[in-house]
Amino acid sequence: MSAKTFIKRMSDVLKWEAHPGFCRRSVKIKNTDPNNGSARTIRNVVGTPVKGTYSGATKVLELAYAAEAANVTGIIVGGPDIVDLADDATTTQLYDVLYIGPALIDYNQLKASDPAAAAWTLATIKTALEARSIHELEEPTLTESPDV
Repeated sequence: MSAKTFIKRMSDVLKWEAHPGFCRRSVKIKNTDPNNGSARTIRNVVGTPVKGTYSGATKVLELAYAAEAANVTGIIVGGPDIVDLADDATTTQLYDVLYIGPALIDYNQLKASDPAAAAWTLATIKTALEARSIHELEEPTLTESPDV
């Protein structure tokens, strides 16, 4: 029997936001690979950190890499797979990005590594996103109460 792979959904990452029209942006994604200029493929993009400044004229954010964790400005929460995106190339499709809070996310659902397979420093990403009012949803620790 083969193992099943579950697709990550927006609700796995994004737990609450004040209003989608305020907190999210629909953008194209650009690959600015600081490592070696390789084409990148990202399957199941939900939870992928991005960087850059969204403005009225520029509706493009860039894939973030591990060395750039302090510059993360958002998280992809919806969109198709990114397939063989060349260095300095931009997608033709639009992606939903959680760009500003107030919002709550589950940091455990972010991608474990960047597009070049380098591990993220999660604490650095948290600091960058908390500056944008995107906070961690802290789940309570449940303990079993003793029988009385």
